[in-house]
Amino acid sequence: MESYTDKINNVTVSVALGDLTQLKVDAFVVPEFAGGASYGGVGGAVANGGGDRGLEAYQQHVNKNGKQAFGAVVLTESGGGNAPYLLHAASVGSEREEEFLTVQTSIVNALETAHEKGLSSVAAPALGTGIIGQLTDTQSAKAMMSAVDAFSQKYPDAEMEVSLVIFGSGAAYNSFLEVLQNKSYENVSAEAGGRVFDFARWNSGMEFHTETEQKFAEKRERTQRQTNFRNYTRRK
Repeated sequence: MESYTDKINNVTVSVALGDLTQLKVDAFVVPEFAGGASYGGVGGAVANGGGDRGLEAYQQHVNKNGKQAFGAVVLTESGGGNAPYLLHAASVGSEREEEFLTVQTSIVNALETAHEKGLSSVAAPALGTGIIGQLTDTQSAKAMMSAVDAFSQKYPDAEMEVSLVIFGSGAAYNSFLEVLQNKSYENVSAEAGGRVFDFARWNSGMEFHTETEQKFAEKRERTQRQTNFRNYTRRK
């Protein structure tokens, strides 16, 4: 996996090009809908990598507590895969004018939650650039790194490693690299998203979300039937 590592104050930050789910870290940041789990993009990859019970736990949290505020983060165990924990960030579907701030808030809350739990390594995708994301790669990098900067200043003694993992796009990787090397995340102001909506990309992503969600719904149903049968045979 191609990567570059630098420091934002006391926090070690790596920009990597590859598959987030292949990293062995304490927690993955998973972009989610405010109203429930997202099985498209990163969520689908995490579920397919063994973390489907973590996504189900987030859905149960939303079912119990209601729609989450944008930027809110919920910590769950993953249930499997290379990270024992998932940091579910309610960041998908924010308004164009709000998405930059949503990403900043999501990352600050994710790092604070990880720090409070005693976790020291976190991997996150390029938030705000998914199938309905409205940030450019550079905007996403500035939002995420400015949040790391804010966290590091609030917790100067925190030992934290943050990997920002770009999937598939060398151009996006270079954009993140440039922001980190030039420190252009410093003193940024929130700005409206500048990405042009791509309907074909959205349609493909939503098909993946639906297919993956259905696959794991069927898996849960099979597991429940097996549990019911075992309980029945024990009562006989």
